Amino acid sequence: MAKQVIINLIDDYDGVSVADGTVEFSFEGVDYEIDLCEGNAAKLRAVLLPWIEMSRKATRFDDDEDEDREESGVEPAAPVLLRWTDRNIVFPRDSSGAPFGSRYTPGLEVHGGDMWCLFVRKSDNRLYYARGNQEAWDAPRLFSGDAAPTVVSAPQLAEVAGELHAVFSEYSSGRIDLVHYRYDDAAGDWAYRCGSAQHAAGAPALAAYEGRLFCAYVADGPSKELLFTTWDEYHGWSRPMSCGGESSWGASALFVMGDELHLLFASNDQGREIVDMVYSEPEGPGSGTWARTVHQPNEFANAGVAGAGSATNGYLGFLRRDAGNLLVSTLGPNGWSGHEVPGAYAWEAPAVVVHDGFVNLIFNARNEMSDLLWLEFPVPQLHSVS
Repeated sequence: MAKQVIINLIDDYDGVSVADGTVEFSFEGVDYEIDLCEGNAAKLRAVLLPWIEMSRKATRFDDDEDEDREESGVEPAAPVLLRWTDRNIVFPRDSSGAPFGSRYTPGLEVHGGDMWCLFVRKSDNRLYYARGNQEAWDAPRLFSGDAAPTVVSAPQLAEVAGELHAVFSEYSSGRIDLVHYRYDDAAGDWAYRCGSAQHAAGAPALAAYEGRLFCAYVADGPSKELLFTTWDEYHGWSRPMSCGGESSWGASALFVMGDELHLLFASNDQGREIVDMVYSEPEGPGSGTWARTVHQPNEFANAGVAGAGSATNGYLGFLRRDAGNLLVSTLGPNGWSGHEVPGAYAWEAPAVVVHDGFVNLIFNARNEMSDLLWLEFPVPQLHSVS
């Protein structure tokens, strides 16, 4: 009788779990390896990554190389570090001492000269919004559109024709719908609900382009196909169309750079490579197509991405693959830069917005409270680091 013998490696750390692989590392000149399950491997990386990010790779020379280097008098180039300003917690705790931690990536947009933030508070799962500038933020207020919409992913904001719009995934009657609200500046509330866009499997992406709202989302189904739909005042939401047959892992991002509309997403495969696509309408509205750009970011995301644009640049925010540290890449005339390391950790990709000469990141910190933290950097000095 034939027999099949299966050998499982046991996690060296807890002695109980089945190990998923071997992790190798070095410390003080000694090489180590340890068999770990995915969970314990992630914990080890989380401990080491803050130290690794502040370190430099060691370069070893043999005797001949050392002599050549001494004779030439050339020292290795020092790494260029970008210094992001840490603005700390966006919203201080309320009068009861409860934090305004965010369950998901917040929505960010510029409206009326201020930044606006829309987020799901972790402590009560309710939707809040607030406005602020580069100096400070107002206290968050409850979203006034419904008493308590059940928001199940990151909400999004966009301004079109001077009006602020919100789109988010709402769970109702056993399904997830994308719902759409418009903000009434005169009344100061979100009382105008524009109906449902489509069924979705997760967070939408939202941007204003050529007088219309564009919304991209992952279709409800196993294919995770990326679809998009558009909205304007006269026609409402269009029928959904495919984004070139692409599929996404996690949330996608839409942003406008100059006169181009870009779509960013992590590919729905093991590698989760970040893809950049640009939109065109060869035969006018209704004939929209998406195509991959020549220069791709060459980055890999943990789950989902965020983006923002200006007249001359685009900005990509994401979490490092298999880790929680924030990374930012910049799109310029010559393509995407190598990523920057602002030096922070989050649960999801950071929201990105350009306001008053600064690139702003707001994200749910990787701590128990999921505090909304804020980093900024002046746009003119932002440059690439390979």
